[in-house]
Amino acid sequence: MRLVMPWLLLLAACAPTLDAQTWRITGARVLAVRADPAEAAPGKKVTLQALVVTPTGELTAPSLQWAACTARTPLAEQAPVAVTCLTDEGAQIDALADAPTATWMVPNDVCGQFGPNPPVATDGQPAGRPSDPDSTGGWYAPIRVEGPLASSDVDFFRVRLRCPLAGTTQQQAADFQQGYRTNVPPQLAHLQLQRADGVALPVAVTDIVTLHPGETVTWRASWPDCGDHAVCGDGHCDVDERLTASPGDTSVTACKADCFKPAGCGGAERYLRFDVISRALVIQREAIDAAFYTTGGTLADPASGRTSDDPGSDVSTGFTAPDTPGTVWLWLVLRDDRGGVGWQGWQVHVQP
Repeated sequence: MRLVMPWLLLLAACAPTLDAQTWRITGARVLAVRADPAEAAPGKKVTLQALVVTPTGELTAPSLQWAACTARTPLAEQAPVAVTCLTDEGAQIDALADAPTATWMVPNDVCGQFGPNPPVATDGQPAGRPSDPDSTGGWYAPIRVEGPLASSDVDFFRVRLRCPLAGTTQQQAADFQQGYRTNVPPQLAHLQLQRADGVALPVAVTDIVTLHPGETVTWRASWPDCGDHAVCGDGHCDVDERLTASPGDTSVTACKADCFKPAGCGGAERYLRFDVISRALVIQREAIDAAFYTTGGTLADPASGRTSDDPGSDVSTGFTAPDTPGTVWLWLVLRDDRGGVGWQGWQVHVQP
């Protein structure tokens, strides 16, 4: 289950099932891994960082063993990652670092291993077929993380690949190159605490919230609203602004003020993808997955999110504090369906 669960959480479109109280932190765990940048191009460097938590809080400098596996999953295997990725033997395991973070130099042939390019034939066998993209038009490579304890199991996470499109016309490829913007990971914008009497209080992540033993409250978290159309001057280079920008054009759909040094949007961004069914470029909104975790108490709705056709930008969960006084940690992990990951933790003091 430790091998399969991270993949299930990442593969879920919006609302993964956190059953068997997997939201409760009872030991050291790697909850998430994020890549910077969120989409890795062949030949480029990617920085990998992990969220490692324990029942007493977050580890700021965890001892982790990082590795990249370049083995494709054989068609006969029903696992999310090739079995050879589980061992340290063979040339398909690339040890990256024994450190809190790691740097991965993305192989030049990664789009042949996991993407739309035809893979290279090996050992006298015929070359396999290219990998199919997911529903967002992306491909992924597995990253292995082991730790933070010597007895810990091996966890696998995915890094989204920035590979060239296949099957497009020359004009479509040019339009995609102009209109597509690298994913900006989701981030927490606002956190709110609502008590049973209806009083809602904004909470800064640096605040230490005090609750009574057994008290039930609602946590409401939101991410930036990226909007559903271009707005010149909002600081976000929307896909429409990139697609139609041309010399001398000062319309809202070609706002140079936003696209000169685009900052992106840490919410559900609109992005360009190539639809393999209609053979056309389409604009799609990201889905956002949200997962709450806690070291104590009870979460009513630990997993939720917003689908790509849902314009909402917030989620909530009920929380009942433990019956005994003490300190409780909570975390929120946000994932968009283009490989972006963000997280935030905060403390709760339970006292009479």
